Amino acid sequence: MSTIQPPPVDDVEWLSEPVVGRADRDVAEDAGTGTETIRRAKSSSRHHAILLGLACCVWLAALSLEVLPDQRVRLRFGSNWTVPETCALRYQFQLPCPGCGLTRGFVHLARLEVRSAWELNAAGVIVAALVAVQIPYRVSQLIWPGWIRWTATEVTVICVTPIVLLWLQWGVKLYSVLGWQAVE
Repeated sequence: MSTIQPPPVDDVEWLSEPVVGRADRDVAEDAGTGTETIRRAKSSSRHHAILLGLACCVWLAALSLEVLPDQRVRLRFGSNWTVPETCALRYQFQLPCPGCGLTRGFVHLARLEVRSAWELNAAGVIVAALVAVQIPYRVSQLIWPGWIRWTATEVTVICVTPIVLLWLQWGVKLYSVLGWQAVE
């Protein structure tokens, strides 16, 4: 049984960066010693901070927008500027894409209008929930790094499931929009 040794005390780079929390020490022990340890801990913190910032930006944007009766989206405060149509499939062919309704759904969910969001894109509600969960999760990882650890399988399931649901829902929407008949 081998014992992992802490980095040498004379390692200036190690001493120049504070290691905060129990899990940072775990990261340091798992990663090795010295400069590589600090680089990994810094990279993990940066990763969590970036994803936290992105999730907060998504919800702040949703709060700053409103859905008009004609289903266009515009800035809520002091502007008549509407968000341009971003869906090329809808613009060119008048067909929904897998993500149609996500922006409007996020805007409705930011106002706790779950039914409206569900009607626009049911899978979008799950995507929005995953984005919302990022905020407390990333904050907890910045405060207590490594507190929650995910296996590769868990991460894959969490990331792939909403994508699969968006595509399945899109298939159902296309079926209903185009009115395809089963071949007899």
